[in-house]
Amino acid sequence: MKTSIYTEQKNEIINILNSIKGIGKVYDCPKNPTDEFNFKNAFVKNGVINTCWITRQIGTDEPEDKPFSSKDESNEFLTTQKDDQWFITLLYGYKDDDNNPSEYTFQSLVDAIEDAFRFQQNLSGIVDVSYPLQRQTCGIFQFLNGTVLCHKAEWKLILTKRMINN
Repeated sequence: MKTSIYTEQKNEIINILNSIKGIGKVYDCPKNPTDEFNFKNAFVKNGVINTCWITRQIGTDEPEDKPFSSKDESNEFLTTQKDDQWFITLLYGYKDDDNNPSEYTFQSLVDAIEDAFRFQQNLSGIVDVSYPLQRQTCGIFQFLNGTVLCHKAEWKLILTKRMINN
């Protein structure tokens, strides 16, 4: 059985994230622990919240006027263009320290993640075009009813694949 486009893309994104120095736990789908114990169990590595997850959230139609789409002389599709948008979420533990604040490590991880995807071009041959990450948010968020602070960054990754009519 042929591997799905979703599975191929998901596995390669996970491989890239796991290759980044300093990255913590990497999940292939969103996690939603509902209490502090489960949050720490799911997200803490080496004593600090340091985790990522990914999810494919948006796809586009496959219209004929896209660059990778084409029809033959009988007006039948030869190829279409499939665009997928993945979202990558990074959580990193907050530490307010005048000498070594968590902000420094968090921002270094943000840069490392963006660097890892910047020149992927075709996501290791899985897609035709892999665009650089687009940062959607980057900062601090509150969880557990505002009692705990955490760093959070989110990116959008747009992937384009030419689908061929066989």
